[in-house]
Amino acid sequence: MNVTADIYERISELKRGALATFCELLKITNRDTLVTTIGDNTSHVMNTWTGPNGNSGILLPPVSESEGRLIAFHSDSTISANTYVRLRPATVDTSATIDGAASYDFNRAYDGITILCDGTNWFIIQKKEK
Repeated sequence: MNVTADIYERISELKRGALATFCELLKITNRDTLVTTIGDNTSHVMNTWTGPNGNSGILLPPVSESEGRLIAFHSDSTISANTYVRLRPATVDTSATIDGAASYDFNRAYDGITILCDGTNWFIIQKKEK
C-alpha cells in the first residue's frame, strides 16, 4: 500500500470536486469584550450574541499559515449595530488587511462574508447583507 500516492489521489479528487468536502463549523456566542481566535480547522463561523449591548472580536489565523484558506462567517438575528463583532487579522499580522481595511464589522442581522488569504492579506470574495 502506497500511502503517499493515496493521499495525493485524494487531494486530486478534492481539487476536481469529485469528493465532498467537510466544513468544520465554529459557533461563537459573542458578548461584550469577548475575543475569539479562529483555529486551524475552522472553515465556517456562526456568530450569535448574548447579554447587553457591546462589541466583541474575532482574530483570524496568521496569514503566513493561511495562504489559499477560505473562511466563511455568518451572523444570526442577534447581531446588530449595538451588538457587533469586529473581525481582525491576527495580532502578529501588523500590516495585514481585510480587503484593504484594518477590520470588518458584523453589525447587522444575517450578515455574511467569505474571505480568502493570499499569504499576505485577507480578501472578501463573497458578501451577503440582508
